[in-house]
Amino acid sequence: MSIADKLTTIAENEQKVYDAGAKSEYDKFWDNIQNYGKQKSYQYLFGGRAWTPDTFKPKYSFNASDYRYAFWYFGDPNKPIDLLALEKEQNITMRYKGVYAYTFANANVTTVPTVDVSVGYGTPYLHCTFYNNNRVHTIEKIILYSDLDNHQFTEFLNTFASASALKNIKFENLIGKTISLGQSPLSVESAKNVIEHLVDYSETQYNMTYKLTLRYDVWTALNNAEAPPSGDTWQLYVNSLGWNCA
Repeated sequence: MSIADKLTTIAENEQKVYDAGAKSEYDKFWDNIQNYGKQKSYQYLFGGRAWTPDTFKPKYSFNASDYRYAFWYFGDPNKPIDLLALEKEQNITMRYKGVYAYTFANANVTTVPTVDVSVGYGTPYLHCTFYNNNRVHTIEKIILYSDLDNHQFTEFLNTFASASALKNIKFENLIGKTISLGQSPLSVESAKNVIEHLVDYSETQYNMTYKLTLRYDVWTALNNAEAPPSGDTWQLYVNSLGWNCA
C-alpha cells in the first residue's frame, strides 16, 4: 500500500476511532454514576447548572428508592431539558419510585416522567418536590399512596409552590390531603383530573378538613367548559365532596 493510500485509509477511519473513544468515555462516566444501572440513591446526584441536553444522557433506566434533591438546581437555564423526550432518545425509563423531597426543585426541566409514591415508606410525602420549578409544563403522572381504610394519604407540602408553567398533570389513586396548585395554569383536563381523584369526605368526620386550591382563571375555565356533576359551579361541587376550595 502506498503512502497516499495509507493516508487515505487513516483519514477514512479517523471518525470511527474518535467515535469509539467517545463511546468508551461515555460508558465509563455513566457506568460509574449509575453503578451499571444498580444505583439505589440519586440524592443530590444531578444538582448543578452545568447539565445541558447535550451532556445529560443517562445510560441506564432509573431504579432507585431515594431521589431527594436529585435534580436540585439542575440544568442550564438557557437550555431546559425535556425528560420525557430523553427517555425515548436514550431508550430508558425514568419512572421514579421512592422518596421525593425537593427532587425537581429549581430544576430546568420542561417535562417529568411518572413519579410513584405508592410504594411503602410510611406515609409518603411530596415535600417541595417541584418547588420553584417555573419551567415544567407537563408531569406525566403522579401515582399516590392511598389507604382509605386507615386514612393515610400522600402529603403535599409546598409540592407545587411557584410551579408557574405547569399545565398538564395526571393523578392515580386518591387525593386525601390538602393540595395547592394555586400558581399553576392547569388545563381544564388536568384540573378535572385533580377533582376526580379527591376523596369524598361529605359524610365523614373529615368533612371540610382539607382544601383544594386552584388558580382563579382555572376555576373560571372549568366553569366555562362544562357543568360539574352536581351544583352550579365546580367550586360548589368540590364543597359537596367535603372539601374547602380556593
